[in-house]
Amino acid sequence: MVDLTGWQIQNSLSEKLTTEMIEAKGTVEVNLSFNGLGDDECDLLAKVIKQSKVIKRLVLENNHIHEAGAASLALALTPETGKDDPPLEVLNLRNNNIGDEGATKIAQVLTCNKTLKKVDLYWNNIGNKGLEAICNNLRPDFPKDFVLDIRYNGYDTSDPAIPWKDVRKKLNASNIQCDPDAPGNFSSKVSLSLSLE
Repeated sequence: MVDLTGWQIQNSLSEKLTTEMIEAKGTVEVNLSFNGLGDDECDLLAKVIKQSKVIKRLVLENNHIHEAGAASLALALTPETGKDDPPLEVLNLRNNNIGDEGATKIAQVLTCNKTLKKVDLYWNNIGNKGLEAICNNLRPDFPKDFVLDIRYNGYDTSDPAIPWKDVRKKLNASNIQCDPDAPGNFSSKVSLSLSLE
């Protein structure tokens, strides 16, 4: 495990460090939480995702990642034609600010990447548009252990433009399981803080 939690690299993810991550041996979790990383650093991390053969978990909680950073990560996680999916199984973007456009980019990965087992978008201000993009990109063949956490993202259930019953139906029809420790699930299969009665 590479644990650089807590301002150990302070906005300065370097080429040297990313090269070391790419060249790491054995299954690796990289934890870069609380480092003030932003969109520029996500460009470097995208290179790591594409080139590493061993990084399985990337934890980016509590940084300053926005739409552009989410787009870079999503592009790296999108399998190239004729190649295997990147080996990353867990992408944790909890408590950043990727917004609806960033969520849309990550959602597009859900349709094509078969390696991801957990995507954590908890508290990212994805709003209704981001939620709708995720629902439109859910596929019926998610593995039974797949976890998607999209709680606390500023959903406005009073918005009549969103077909809330369809949202519920799509989420329930997916094969996604909720985080068992997550309170406030609106569905039995997805971690989401919505009440749709």
